[in-house]
Amino acid sequence: MAERRSPKKVIYFLKEDLADLDAGITSIKERVSSAGQQVGEAAGESYDWHDNFAYEQAQRDRAMWTKKLIEMTELKQRARLVEPDYLAGYVGLGRIATFEDLITGQVSSLRIGSYQVFKDDSISYTTPVARLLLGASIGTVRRGRIGGEEKHFRIINVK
Repeated sequence: MAERRSPKKVIYFLKEDLADLDAGITSIKERVSSAGQQVGEAAGESYDWHDNFAYEQAQRDRAMWTKKLIEMTELKQRARLVEPDYLAGYVGLGRIATFEDLITGQVSSLRIGSYQVFKDDSISYTTPVARLLLGASIGTVRRGRIGGEEKHFRIINVK
């Protein structure tokens, strides 16, 4: 019986995060190449790798960066570009949600970002807070558990 593979889940990226993913892939390709050169240099002309710490470390580095490259390349293959709808009145990717924690009274603003975000000003849409806020409009109250605590958020503004 043939093994069935489930389709890879599509993941969403904003334009700037997709560009950062591409830059990260390029950077890691350079690290893999550099690590490969270090393997050759550490082995020396005689390729004597026995009890050669530098060679073994270079091999570990190359394996680590190769694994990271594979992971990021797979992300890129599953990525779909999303253009934020800035005219919509609800919380979505690329939008900044301002909300009040109705239990503590604390007001916070968060930018909902891509599957993987590369900047400190955003949170991924996959985080518990973002999942709770997505699709809500001004005045909506959302309730849910985050980090084991019951949260009640009221959307104050969406930009």
